[in-house]
Amino acid sequence: YGCVGLKSLSIPFVGASKAEQGVTYTNGAHLFGYIFGNGWENGTSITQKYSSATNATVSYTIPTSLSVVHLTVEEYIPYGAFTNVVSLHNITLPSGGQAEGQSYTLRYIADYAFQGCSNLETVTLGELTSRIGSYAFANCSNLTNVCFTDSLTFIDSFAFYECHSLKNINLPNTLRHIGYYAFRGCTELSPPMLPDKHHLPHLELPEVHPSSLLQS
Repeated sequence: YGCVGLKSLSIPFVGASKAEQGVTYTNGAHLFGYIFGNGWENGTSITQKYSSATNATVSYTIPTSLSVVHLTVEEYIPYGAFTNVVSLHNITLPSGGQAEGQSYTLRYIADYAFQGCSNLETVTLGELTSRIGSYAFANCSNLTNVCFTDSLTFIDSFAFYECHSLKNINLPNTLRHIGYYAFRGCTELSPPMLPDKHHLPHLELPEVHPSSLLQS
């Protein structure tokens, strides 16, 4: 509470406890801001989404100086976990890390997980990350690079909506689905960089030309 000068942070998971896929949260205990509380001076006030059912939000205060986060054992980034953490520049996600004799790697990024992280620049997915949820990185306007791995199979609709700075993506041949407008508003990203049936024969695209994944 009140960690005004905190610049980097290494934590095992987001919020109060390790997240579980399929759980519907009724409060903000699974959110990043939960560990900092609210209302202390000289921090940045943020509003975070915590419920997909009600679109409910909660306010927290985070250190303005906190720009680097390292997650060690989280296997599932829950709904809205880092929503609007505007100070965040870089995040390291679990990829085969060890804790208490067990190996952990990130497998799933839920809807709105990093939505509104406007200063986030680079993301490297875990070795076993298979799914990126809807609006997971929406409005990350300074995101320039996303490192996908060979386990990725599913990118949901609007996953990278309005990521204006995103220039380079390397989609793996394991990919099976890209949702509607997954890259809509990515004005620096050109349609030829997206896959087609020839390169990824098992890929399911919306019934539109791949360029419509970018813009309406």
